[in-house]
Order: sequence, then structure tokens, then C-alpha cells
Amino acid sequence: MKRLLLALCIFFCSRTTAIARDCTVAQGDAQRVIDVATTSGSGIITSASNPWVVGDVGKVIFVTNSSSTIIIQTVVAAYTSAGQITTAATASASTSGSYAVWASVDSTSAIASAVTACRSSAATDYPLSDKYIGGEAGNVLVNGNHIVSGCIYQVETTGAIPSFFGSGRYNTVLFMAPTNTPCSAGPQLIVARGSGMQFGGFTIDGGDYLRNTSAGLMSIYSSFEADVFSVSILRWGTNNTASRALAVTGTADLAIDRVKVQNSPPNSRAMACEIGGNGVVNKILCSNHWRNLKVVSQSSRTPGSQGLTWLGGTVDECGDIMHWCTEIEDDSEMQVTGMTFFSTVRVGMGALLSITNGNVGFYNSGVRGIALQIASTGRVISSATTWRANAGGKAVVNGGTFIEGDGTEYKNCIGFICTTISRAKAFQGNQPIIP
Repeated sequence: MKRLLLALCIFFCSRTTAIARDCTVAQGDAQRVIDVATTSGSGIITSASNPWVVGDVGKVIFVTNSSSTIIIQTVVAAYTSAGQITTAATASASTSGSYAVWASVDSTSAIASAVTACRSSAATDYPLSDKYIGGEAGNVLVNGNHIVSGCIYQVETTGAIPSFFGSGRYNTVLFMAPTNTPCSAGPQLIVARGSGMQFGGFTIDGGDYLRNTSAGLMSIYSSFEADVFSVSILRWGTNNTASRALAVTGTADLAIDRVKVQNSPPNSRAMACEIGGNGVVNKILCSNHWRNLKVVSQSSRTPGSQGLTWLGGTVDECGDIMHWCTEIEDDSEMQVTGMTFFSTVRVGMGALLSITNGNVGFYNSGVRGIALQIASTGRVISSATTWRANAGGKAVVNGGTFIEGDGTEYKNCIGFICTTISRAKAFQGNQPIIP
């Protein structure tokens, strides 16, 4: 035994373990209120929340309203009281209940510089007790809340790239300024292609400002071993249907866990989530965008091939409620356990949806709607799942194949009352196959 312990000690104690360098961004101090009032032509801003202190003089500030208008984008010139300040520029309109964010600095350059520093540095050795241990490309650590006005992370390579960590989705919030310089690759804040990266522990707040662009927000593509966890994307949207708040596509060994993409400005046409690759998606929320979820170009998770396994989560109602909120693209596959879709799911040509313990369809929307639309050659395998029509609509419009397993049921909901309906009333088109 002593010889074994000595051998183990010699082996492990003599090893040099390369631990990724931490590249830390200075603590941010950004703050937000949503009850600001302004007067057109005046620099006076008031808030019933009484959020200001003398030390806020000189800080950058922006104010936007529910119509996605930039009311003020300037600096704080003077402090009058906790409920009133004066800015260096005057308001473009009179508003109340508006959104305001202020901070000591715009942190865009500081965060982007930390990403560059981690990427260019070699791995360094220090104790295993450090909070994050990542790949050789290092870990960008962002603490506190920050204003950002442009691309903060753009790394596209075939090797290891830096990981990006906040100190928790409620402790690190990246507030997007209304004017934004996107990454050269397109997305507004984050674009990544590489291996071994993790993104976690932060919130991106778009401020309910409608952006005039086709660019998305955060994109990970053609990567290997990518993890996205404990991330929220809130109140972001554009006027273009090509935009995605979160796009993770063509990525192998992917893990998405506890991710929330929710709410967008009025008249937004952006999509919440576009996901494709192989791995696991757990407890995702895609909600309140023009469309909420697109599943792209993936094969099923079987012994012969690996796709994405979806474990729990919710896809909520969307702006394009008369068509569909979730789309499984042609020739793509989605295998689901324990998810709720409060909207229509479309299964494309040659696509497959296999769902167990699911709940699909409208509920108390007041819109005559369906739960499921299956295109020609599309297939659905249902087990222990409820399909809900709404206000007398059909639960399933079936142009392909629907295989009804044990525990499958069909309902029609009017208001809060849902009643069981027969297969004949539930289906339009092809009737289900019962093994």
C-alpha cells in the first residue's frame, strides 16, 4: 500500500496541470429603472424610484420608450435629488414610464479586450481551487452590471476559444444601448465558433428597443463541446424575421441548460431560439417573440446517429399565432420528453417529432387554433401527450403520419375549460395510426 501511495504521489505531484487564465472585467455598476419621465426639449429626468446619488454625475445614460424611440443618449450633467437629475442633452420627446440605464462607463471595449487577452495568452498554472477551470483559451469573467453598445465576443477558429462567465444571471446583466455596432460576422453581441467553450451566468437585456437590422444577438455555430447554461435574454427584438435572439446550430456535443429567451419589443419580427446539432437541451424557455423555436437539420439520437435530446422546457405563444410558434425544419428531427408548447407546432416535410409526456396547443388564447400541423411525409410519434385545439379548431392538421401511442389524448379548450374530444373531431386530414 505504501508503495502504491508513493507511486501515485510521484505521478500526480510531478504533473504540471495547465489551467486556463482568468481574464477579469472590472466590476460594473450599471443600474436600470422603468418609471422615468422626460419633457421634450428639457434635460430634466425624474423617477419615482428615487434611484440617483450625487456620484451619478458624469455617468453615461440612455432613455428609451415603449415605441422604441431614443429619448436621451448622453451623460448625467447634474444631480438635484434622488428622484431628479439633469442630462447634458435634452429629451427628444415627453414620456412617462420609460426605460433608463446609466453606468460609469460603456463596457464594450473592456469586455472585448478581456476576450482578446484570454485568446492570445497561453495556459498558466495555478491551483485547482480557482472558481472556473476551462480550456487553454482562458475564461472571461464579467462581474456586475454593464452597458454595452457593440460586439463583445467574436472568436471564430477551429481550436479552443475562451469561455465567458458572469457571476449569475441576476448579478451580471449586460444592458444593450439603443445604438449598437454589431460583430463583423453579423450578430450584435456574441459570435463563436471553436471548441471547448462555455457561456453561463449572465443576462442580456435588450431594453425593449426595436432594432432595425437582420442581425441576431448571440450565435454559436459549427462548434464542438459548447455549453450554454444559466443565461437569460430579455426584451430584445428586431424588425426582421431573419433575426434570432439565440442561435446555436451545427454544434456537436452541445449542452444547453436553464436558458431563458423571453419577451421582445412591440412589432418585433425576430425569432427567440434556433437550435441544431447533437447533445442535450434541458429546461429551456423560448417565449413571446414573433416565432419562438426553430429546430434545424439534426438527426435523432439513436445508436446509429446522435441528435438533440430535449428534456423539459416551455415554448410559449408568439406573435405569429395564426401560423406556428415552433417549427421542426424539413428533414430535421426532435425527440422530446416533458415539454410544453403553448402554441402550434409545425413538423416539416420528412421531419420527425417524437414526444413523450408533452402538452401541446393553445390554452385560453381566444384564437381558433390548432396544436399540430404535419406536412407531407412528416411524422409524429406521440406517447402520454395532450394535444389541445382552441375555440373549436382541430387539434391536428395531418398531411403526413401521426402514430398514437399510449396515453395520447385530444382536447378542445374554450377559455379555461378544456374538454376531451374524439379522434374524428381532433383530426383534419389523415387519421392517426394506432399500433
